Amino acid sequence: MTCSGRLPGANSSSNFRAFIRNWDRGGISSTEAEVVVGQFGNLNHDGEPEIPSWNILRADSRFESFIEPGVRDLVLFIVDDLGLITYSSCEGHQYIGTSIKASVRSISIAPRTLEEAGVAWTLLEECANMVESDHVAVCVRARPLRAAPSYYLTMVLSFDPIGDEVAYLDELDKVYNQYLLLLRKRAEMMLTMHQEQNHA
Repeated sequence: MTCSGRLPGANSSSNFRAFIRNWDRGGISSTEAEVVVGQFGNLNHDGEPEIPSWNILRADSRFESFIEPGVRDLVLFIVDDLGLITYSSCEGHQYIGTSIKASVRSISIAPRTLEEAGVAWTLLEECANMVESDHVAVCVRARPLRAAPSYYLTMVLSFDPIGDEVAYLDELDKVYNQYLLLLRKRAEMMLTMHQEQNHA
């Protein structure tokens, strides 16, 4: 697997502890702003590239509208079916006609505990290793998040280019859908095994 290293922008938050706490309490996001769609498809407060969006809580009725369409189904599966917390995502953007580097499709995940991190990592990476593509690498990487005065260990799931950018873009949606299908099947298998163990 060849990961490009094109991670999302700054990984920091001034209120991350409260975000994690309020996520499980069913809290509502503090911002009242609505999302803006930019000319390159970026969803954030003004639609501009490289501008981070807000950390929107799952219980917020606007949650789905803050997720870019190209990554929405996978984010919702990770949140609703796997029970994980996501705090950032991007469908990937090509900033043609600008000096801004292209961004890759990615989802940032915040495990609640080390145990949850281990289970999630194993599942996400197992499915990543089953994807077959010469042009798209599905990567799972650890990434520290700065939440003053401490750090959180988070992880990033990304779809990185291998070699030719045009071939990568041609295969991206196909690989994304393949990965989502693998993840669904693997999660169902794990749930069945867990239920059988409980009834044994």
